[in-house]
Amino acid sequence: MNSSGNAPQPQRGLLRLATGKPCRLKAGRDHTTNGNRTHVTTVDHLALGDITHDQARLLGHKGTAAFKRDWISSRDRTWLLAADRADSEILERFQARWAHRGAWFVRYQAAEEPRFLAAQQDILRGGEQYTPNRARSIDPDAECIDQATQERYSKDALGFCIGRQINRAKEQAAKRDARARQFRDAA
Repeated sequence: MNSSGNAPQPQRGLLRLATGKPCRLKAGRDHTTNGNRTHVTTVDHLALGDITHDQARLLGHKGTAAFKRDWISSRDRTWLLAADRADSEILERFQARWAHRGAWFVRYQAAEEPRFLAAQQDILRGGEQYTPNRARSIDPDAECIDQATQERYSKDALGFCIGRQINRAKEQAAKRDARARQFRDAA
């Protein structure tokens, strides 16, 4: 119960169920779906049969039984009239066909609003260097990236450069060894 005496409402949208191997959503990254930007905080792999009451509530269901009924109705196309079946039949069907299957439980939150480099005239008038308004930016198609993304790009680039240097050094060593063998064989 919350302070007003009402039962707390589930916070819909904080948890998303994704199926497929592997999950394309990565923790710590922003994703855009239907024009909505979200920041993924965690990605956990669980069997559908292991879903808890709280997770079912976060997904927008009244509990695990309602989750299983909705899952069977929407995913089990070979089973007709799932809505007219008893809960025991649905539970048995879910346990037999779906409980062992894996799913990704993705927790997310609203992403930061986009940042664009402000037009020069706005900066000269004492305004901020960045603006969330696409129309007031220098280039409406060039969105600034956030600090976490910048650090990830830098880390990836550094790893790529180091890997390339290692490969180049191996190639040069192999050429030196081949040249040394040629001179030894010639002598």
